[in-house]
Amino acid sequence: MPGGRGSLPHLIHSHLFAQPFRSRGALVWGTFNLRAHARLTSRILTRRANARVAELPGLYFGQNMSRQGKKRPTRNPRLTPKGEAKKALESAEACLSELETIPNSHPDDTFVRRLNEFLMIARKVSVFLPKESGRATGLKPWVKKDNNLLASDPRSAYFRALRNISIHDCIVRPDIAQQSVEISSQLRFSGHFEAELRDAKTGRITGHAIYDGPVGAESVHKELRARTQYFFADWQSEDIATFCREILNTLRGLVSEAYSLFP
Repeated sequence: MPGGRGSLPHLIHSHLFAQPFRSRGALVWGTFNLRAHARLTSRILTRRANARVAELPGLYFGQNMSRQGKKRPTRNPRLTPKGEAKKALESAEACLSELETIPNSHPDDTFVRRLNEFLMIARKVSVFLPKESGRATGLKPWVKKDNNLLASDPRSAYFRALRNISIHDCIVRPDIAQQSVEISSQLRFSGHFEAELRDAKTGRITGHAIYDGPVGAESVHKELRARTQYFFADWQSEDIATFCREILNTLRGLVSEAYSLFP
């Protein structure tokens, strides 16, 4: 019943007027202190609101909600399955094959994306290898020793530096692009000749050609194609695709030897 015993006005009245409180050092009976009234009203409303909320299943407020909001997902270390390094090696191989066969008609951004994907995937090979479970003991120190030897190799050291830049700093991009024209194939024929034109690397049919030459005299037809090679300014001894291929060959040798020594 509003205003009855146990109601909010009754509780406020009983707390404020049933006991004396001090004001300016003197006991004052029945004096209504506005600050005390505001604090008490707030406490009573909060208690009642929390009591009602606690009766509703599935709802969490106050301290419980703040604790839940502070939770962060954690990474629980997992075992690296046996053969995981080889799978990463195969993924890097597929990525590099795409990198090597990107048509010149594609924008440079396609090459850049594939390059950074290769740097990330290839690095996983040497990361997964020493942690593979189910292999003979001694794999981890062996890989560590071999990695220390690779660290002294300029190409391997440069590869690791590129990978760290790609992961932590910025997208790795070529510094130099060189355009060239090369002979992709030669045809020698006499008289009438028809042929399918195919891409030298992918094998895709790119067109058909019909040739007519003097009967009895040999003619030569050359297929030309434009080629773009990319280089890093501080690594111009080989183009980027060749650089990545050499890195992959090194990693393949590492995995093959490790699997042989530690089955």
